[in-house]
Amino acid sequence: MIITKEIILFFLHQENYKQLNEALSESGHSWTALTLKLCTALDTADKLIQSANSDAKSLSEKVDVLQNIVRRGNSAVKQVKVINGAANIEKRSSAGC
Repeated sequence: MIITKEIILFFLHQENYKQLNEALSESGHSWTALTLKLCTALDTADKLIQSANSDAKSLSEKVDVLQNIVRRGNSAVKQVKVINGAANIEKRSSAGC
């Protein structure tokens, strides 16, 4: 199994979120610890979002490249059909003479 930074960040965020919920459910007044947990959870979530955005941008760029390849392929197929059609017409006209 490949462990990526996204998986690590996801589990870290889940753990921070769980700890934050547990701390909020307690009756103590540990606002400093709660604030630190909240900041850590938000920072981890921010990193996870940045990573996802980076991955989405990379994927979008790859899709653009693939679309260009498909367009060129379609254009080449059209050109071959035109050439093939012209060759067939030429064969028919020379065979008819």
